[in-house]
Amino acid sequence: MRETVLAEQGGAVLRPVDNARLLLAHGDAADLAEALTMIRDAGYRQALAPLDRAVVAAHASGAVAVLAHPGRGGGEIYRFDPPLIDEMLADVPLDGIEVYYPTHTNEQTAAYAALAWRRGLLVGAGSDSHGPQQRLPIAYPARSTAALLARCGVEVS
Repeated sequence: MRETVLAEQGGAVLRPVDNARLLLAHGDAADLAEALTMIRDAGYRQALAPLDRAVVAAHASGAVAVLAHPGRGGGEIYRFDPPLIDEMLADVPLDGIEVYYPTHTNEQTAAYAALAWRRGLLVGAGSDSHGPQQRLPIAYPARSTAALLARCGVEVS
């Protein structure tokens, strides 16, 4: 199992959940919650910062701050509907939002696109494909994210 997890990720353990999968596969934990507790007890820590400070730090390093898959929700991921994003933009200088995402409904995609247009935000797209065990990447048209790509130095013809 370890070799499979590492091979899927180019040899690197990327997230606590990857280690948790290994603990589960080897019978060292009864469930995901126990495995994650073991990892935390072994010393794993996350460094968290308020979103506005994280965006300022990103901008200081030349990065573009894009809110990823705002309509995904579920688990530890929070859903950000357009009114909440509007409220957040009062305090957080985001550059864009990921409008196109596989689990966004057509209605969500339209609402996020309208919000991006109205607020002058860059439009992002992502498939959230992390390897062959998940869905394959989606080939979104580059023109749908041309402004974001241009901001990152990629010209779309």
